[in-house]
Amino acid sequence: MLFDFSKLLTRDNPNMIVLLCDSSSSMSPFRNVVSNELKNTKDYFAKLEEDNTILILRADFSGSYKERKVVAPNDLDTSFNTGGKSILYYALCRIRESLLFPEKGDEGYVVKMLNDNYSPNVILFVISDGKDEGSDGSGYDFNEAYEAVEDINLNNVDTHFLLFGKENEDIPHRLGFKHIHLFDKNKSGIVSMFDTIKECSRSKIIDTDQWFSNV
Repeated sequence: MLFDFSKLLTRDNPNMIVLLCDSSSSMSPFRNVVSNELKNTKDYFAKLEEDNTILILRADFSGSYKERKVVAPNDLDTSFNTGGKSILYYALCRIRESLLFPEKGDEGYVVKMLNDNYSPNVILFVISDGKDEGSDGSGYDFNEAYEAVEDINLNNVDTHFLLFGKENEDIPHRLGFKHIHLFDKNKSGIVSMFDTIKECSRSKIIDTDQWFSNV
C-alpha cells in the first residue's frame, strides 16, 4: 500500500474518491461498458482536478480483493476484469483498514492525512448488486461489514452504495450506508451509475453539499 502520497497533495483540503467495485461473474456481461465508463470518469475527474486536489483509490472484489495505489485522476486504471464469487463483506472490511487502520499497524489514508494536518474530503462509492457469496470462507460476515461501514461513517467519510439491480435492496440499508442509489441491471443502469458518481463528486468538491439519489 502506498502511504507516502504527499507529493500528490497540493492543497490543504484534498478530495479522495474511493471506488469499491464488484467485479464478480455477475458483472461479466457488462465488463466493456464498465471499463468505458471508468475511462469517462477518469477524464471527468481530470478536468475537476484543474482547480482541486483529487486522489482516487480503486479496489475491485470478486473471488479475491485487489486494491490499487492512490493516484491522481490521470493515472486511474480503467481496466475491468471479472470472474468469481462476490466477497462484498470482506471488501468493506478491507477498505476500512486502508482508510482508517490497516492490519500492518500503519496509518490509514484518512488518518494519515489528518495527522499531516490536511483536511480531507473523502467519498466512498460501492458498486455492487448486494450479494455476498464468499466472505464467510474468509472469516468475515455481515456483522463485521456493518461495523466497518459504521467506522467509516464515524470518520466523516460520505458513504454511497450504488445498487446494481434491485433484488437486494435491503442490504445497503442494513449495512448503514448514508446514501443509497438504485439502478437497473443493464447497460443504461451502469451509465446512470457512473453519472451519479460524477454528480455526487462534483456536488461535494465544487458545489454545495447537496446529494443526488434515485432511491
